[in-house]
Amino acid sequence: MLLARSSFCLKRTLPFIYSRSRLIHSSTNIKQKEDRPKEYELRVGYAIATLQDDIPHFFQKGLTGHSIYSHDIILSDPHYTKLSIHGRTPYLGIAQMLKWSTSLYFDTILLEITRMRVLPTDIDIDNYDDTDDDFSSFSSIDDMENDVKSKGIVRCLEVRWKLRGTKNPTFFQPEPRIRHIEGVFIYKFDHQGYIGEHRIQRIVPPPSRRVLLMHSLGVRLRSLFWEKRPPILNPGF
Repeated sequence: MLLARSSFCLKRTLPFIYSRSRLIHSSTNIKQKEDRPKEYELRVGYAIATLQDDIPHFFQKGLTGHSIYSHDIILSDPHYTKLSIHGRTPYLGIAQMLKWSTSLYFDTILLEITRMRVLPTDIDIDNYDDTDDDFSSFSSIDDMENDVKSKGIVRCLEVRWKLRGTKNPTFFQPEPRIRHIEGVFIYKFDHQGYIGEHRIQRIVPPPSRRVLLMHSLGVRLRSLFWEKRPPILNPGF
């Protein structure tokens, strides 16, 4: 008797669940979800657009788009200071300190992005050769949006930049001093589309020992105030 009653309920329920209107409604919802841009892609696209604006104006405005960085972002410098700083608050503070300290060396600073490119998802950053000057694999700033769309999922972004610093003439230095610096940054995105790591890949010419000492000491002092844990030093520092 119980089995017969269960079969009767099942027969009455199945047509209701799999009615034509409900099937159409379900397929429409699935299609809308497929057509809707993923949050990851939106965040990455917004982060790239923000970097394109923030980097050239860094020494005038600083970093304005704080939301593109993960709360656990890592600032890593494996080649020069050997520092690895964790956390968005220390990261933004160090960026502000760099902006202030560099303005002590130069009166006028011009910073521009020369090239950007999306790196392969399976790339080994530790063994990555950033001296590749084959610009055919790079995108201009205007073409970066199309490049990102063609690459699909973006995990790593390489940014090449150059800086021109000018020190005005003084009584002891009658001629203006001009210095040119070029560098490579690599930005790695986390699983949510935020910038999870900012890696200082290369600076040419390399910073002097005096500059490295001043910046590394300043970074340590700021990290002691802003981080719950001290900076992680790689062996060999």
